[in-house]
Amino acid sequence: MNDSLLKCPFCGGEALAHHWRQAPREHTAKVICARCGASTDYFENSRSIDAENNAVIAGNRRADGWRLASEEPTDDGDYLVCRKYFDDPESAPETVVEANWRHGCWYDISDGWTLRDVTHWMPLPEPPEGGDA
Repeated sequence: MNDSLLKCPFCGGEALAHHWRQAPREHTAKVICARCGASTDYFENSRSIDAENNAVIAGNRRADGWRLASEEPTDDGDYLVCRKYFDDPESAPETVVEANWRHGCWYDISDGWTLRDVTHWMPLPEPPEGGDA
C-alpha cells in the first residue's frame, strides 16, 4: 500500500502508512512523513486494510493553495488545517485535520475543541468522482 503514497505536501519527504491493532476487531492507521513528521488524522475500522486505505486516501489528498494561518478565511465553513499537535511547538510534528472556521476561530470537526495551533489552512478539495463507495 505504501507504494501508492504521494510525497509529503509540506517538505517532499517520504510518506509512510502506519497501522496497528487496538483490539481484536479495531484497527487504527495514519500516514506520517518520515522527514518532517506531518501526519493525517487517525482512521479506525474493523478491518486493517480499510483503516490503512482511508489513511492513504487522506495522505494523498491534495489541493492548491495552502494559506498561512494569519490569512484568515473570509467565509465560515469547513477547511483542512495544518496544526502543531503537541504543547511544544518547536518539536511537535504538524498534523492535517478537518476543521471548521466560524466567528473568527478554528474548531476541530471531530470534537468541537478550539484549535489555537493552526499554521496553515486551505479549502476542502472536491470529492473524487466515480469509484466504489
